[in-house]
Amino acid sequence: MTIYKMIIHIFSTYWKELIIYFLIFLGFVFVAIGQPEAGENQEFSSVTLDIAVVNHSDDQLSEHLVDYLSASHEVEMLSDVTIEDVENEVFSGTYQGMLYIPQDFEELVINGQAGQVELLLNERDMSSAQLNTEVDNYLRLANARVASGVSDTSELTNQLDSTLNETAEVEMVGGLDNQNILLAYTTGIALVGYFVLQIILGTVGMAMSEIKSDKIQDRINLSGISNLKYNTQVVLGQITYGGLILLVTISVLWFYIPSSIPIDYVRVIISLTLFILTALSMAFLMTAITNNRNIINGLTTVISLGLAFLSGLFIPYEIMGLTIQRIAHFSPLFYFRQSVMKDINSYSDLLTEWGLLLAFAVVFTLLGVAISQQKRAGKR
Repeated sequence: MTIYKMIIHIFSTYWKELIIYFLIFLGFVFVAIGQPEAGENQEFSSVTLDIAVVNHSDDQLSEHLVDYLSASHEVEMLSDVTIEDVENEVFSGTYQGMLYIPQDFEELVINGQAGQVELLLNERDMSSAQLNTEVDNYLRLANARVASGVSDTSELTNQLDSTLNETAEVEMVGGLDNQNILLAYTTGIALVGYFVLQIILGTVGMAMSEIKSDKIQDRINLSGISNLKYNTQVVLGQITYGGLILLVTISVLWFYIPSSIPIDYVRVIISLTLFILTALSMAFLMTAITNNRNIINGLTTVISLGLAFLSGLFIPYEIMGLTIQRIAHFSPLFYFRQSVMKDINSYSDLLTEWGLLLAFAVVFTLLGVAISQQKRAGKR
């Protein structure tokens, strides 16, 4: 196991690069999806408006309407003015809206007539629409009670109070419902595939370039070790390194994702394990083709970013053109994304994605072995 021990030793020298990659990964995930589930529930409250009220009706129902608005807004009562007198102040922003109550307001409501009030809103202030909604709801409710047979003002105001005073407890969950919260986290897990690919191609590529240096390869050739044993130990070394990446990645996800989020970790572990094997086989093939560090760095960036965009991690797959969608099916990162985000009834629904990830790993490994053996045979 000399080759295996040497590979593990070389991999261990890249622990700093591994930490840097994971720090970048964590930073990106925190920025990209944040913490969709808030640590504390937020309290919902309506917006307080500055309202001007001109009440020309000295009756019980008009005073009830003013009291209703005053309970949640800053209401300023104006007298001896018309709508035109206040129009400039509303448009200038002094008030977010003005309510004009005509002299015969109560009579208009009891008789179910139109033109019960007039509203003037500052349309440049979006929150002013709340005044229109509240006044409209009040009048709709009052008109409905009158239509049902209520004709006494005191009885009408009592019924309005019993309905309008109903309160509801509203719990805000990070601005998202449970399904969207789960979607946000599974999207973050899909992004893990990009960083795992970047980490493996980068660190494994650099480590393998050292192993494939002329000095080390000459010593291996002189030792008389067979191609089969050499490649077997190389693969075992890479699998050991991949196991470490898997352990660290799952640990990060476990600590980052709240326990209240129903993440299927069995599914994630299987998908991530198969994708790591695929990424390792890609690194093995890449280093079998070239030993140049600059080329390896360039290929790492191009391959990881290219596959990420192609697989719908940065741009939704559904909005990409038909040609791009077809090409995406040749990307192993696409099947990793599907394996963690696809709606399933049982694990059997993922056999296609998992099987193709394993197939990619086998094909890339066999190609790497073939190219490596050909190069070694040419040097003998």
